[in-house]
Amino acid sequence: MMAFASGDIKEMLRCPAEPNADATLSLLQRLAPGWRIEPIEGEVLAEATNPPMGIVFAASIAGLDIVCGLDFLNGAGTNLPAHVLAEGAGRTIVLHRMHSASDSVQFAIWNDRHLVRALGIDGTNGVVQDVGEPLGFEGPYWAGERPHQPTALFGPPGPNPFPTGFHPQSLGNEAMRALFGFILEGRHQPDDIDAWAVPLLGFHLIDPDAPGAGERAEQLRAATSTMVRRTYEMGPDGAVIEVTT
Repeated sequence: MMAFASGDIKEMLRCPAEPNADATLSLLQRLAPGWRIEPIEGEVLAEATNPPMGIVFAASIAGLDIVCGLDFLNGAGTNLPAHVLAEGAGRTIVLHRMHSASDSVQFAIWNDRHLVRALGIDGTNGVVQDVGEPLGFEGPYWAGERPHQPTALFGPPGPNPFPTGFHPQSLGNEAMRALFGFILEGRHQPDDIDAWAVPLLGFHLIDPDAPGAGERAEQLRAATSTMVRRTYEMGPDGAVIEVTT
C-alpha cells in the first residue's frame, strides 16, 4: 500500500467518503505515465491490499490518495521516482509492504518528499534497511519485549529463527495499524478502523513496453469479467452459509 496524505490517514479512513472516480484515474495516470489504465470492479480495503499482478485498487478522497498494488513502481523500494515523490509535495507519503512467504516487511515515511523513516526486514538476513529514528510502535520490539516464541507439536520448540529476535510479520502488522489504522492478521483492537467499510476503485494497469502486454491485458480482462463476490455468514445452526446480495 501507498498513501499520499494531508492529514491523519487513520482518521480519514475511519469515515471515508466515496472515491472520486476522475481524481483517482488522474492520480494513476500521474503515477504510471504511459501505462494503459482500464477501470474494473472495485474492492474494499480489507480485500485490496494484495491484488494480483497488474491490478490496482485506489481511491482519491479529500486529503488522501491511497493505492494498493505497486507493480508500476518496478521494485523501486524506497527509491521512488521523481514523479511519484512529486505527489508528496506538502504532504506525507506512507509506504507499507509485507510478504509472508519470506517473512519480510518494509515501511517508509516521507514528509514533503524527504525520507524520514524507512525500515526493511526479511526473515533470513534481518534488518536490510534502517533510515531515520524508530517510530513509537517499534520500541517494544527493539527493546526485546516482543520476542518470537517458536512452538512445536512434538518435543521442545526449536531456537528462534529470526535474527531480529521478533517475528518481522508481527512488527509489520503493528506498522500497518499505526500508519493505516487496521491490521489483517492478529487480534483487532476497539480503535481499529473498519477496513471492510473503505471502498476502493479497481483498475488494470498494463505496461505497454512489456513483452506480451496486449495478450496479458486480454487475459486480465477475461479473468476479472468472470469474478464474482461471495459473502458468507454464520447460520442459526452454526453452519457457514452464502449471503445473497
